[in-house]
Amino acid sequence: MAQPIQYTVRGGDSISSILRKLGLPNWNNPTGWGTVSGYGSGNWNLIRPGEVLSIQDPRQPAAPAPAPAPTPAPAPAPVVQPRAPIAQTVTQPFVEQGNLAAKQPVFSEVLPFYESWERLSPAARLAAEAQVAPEINRQRSQALRDYQMGLAGSGGGRFGRAVGGTGSIGAQYQRSQGEQIEDWMKGYRGGYENLFYNPAQQAWNTAITQGKTPEMPDVPTWQEFESMYNKDQGVSSPYLKSESRSF
Repeated sequence: MAQPIQYTVRGGDSISSILRKLGLPNWNNPTGWGTVSGYGSGNWNLIRPGEVLSIQDPRQPAAPAPAPAPTPAPAPAPVVQPRAPIAQTVTQPFVEQGNLAAKQPVFSEVLPFYESWERLSPAARLAAEAQVAPEINRQRSQALRDYQMGLAGSGGGRFGRAVGGTGSIGAQYQRSQGEQIEDWMKGYRGGYENLFYNPAQQAWNTAITQGKTPEMPDVPTWQEFESMYNKDQGVSSPYLKSESRSF
């Protein structure tokens, strides 16, 4: 058998996509099981950029050509085999299809929702902060100016009261910023579920019910998901309007 292939993981890679790049059997093909090692998480579904995977082609070299066959003996008289009952002939394909479906893993076990969402969550939070922070900072600055003008108009006041007031305003807008970021995260998470995860799960289940071996989908990168999300929301800019979100 050939020496293992050494492959360095890149961003957006999955084991399924790497095997396809190398022309090797997919993980869900019985000849492909156990062919990949080297991912530090111990979970084939969690590989990280920079890891060096050892990939072994499980397919054996072609067998040597067989020796010439001896002269065959005269064929015996054909034996007529009894035919299977009509009912068995009709139902057997459905039985076999049901047996195949029973052997396939459940999609949520192969690709748990929150485990796959965590791949995009850090980038989603950065995007949410970019949406919320500028407007919150503008509102906070305006509120502080209004407060200071109010103090000046009333003849000032004790220093401690002024400092306490500005601190209260800052805390109020800090809480508001945190709440709005979480709203954005809920929207992104709902978009990921509706635009990628649920369709992928439906395709998986459909393949099983049709007696086919389902293919593992590639989790989108943040850029791919953001493009899907913006298109679904009807906007072309990555800086979305909060009113446009429907999740």
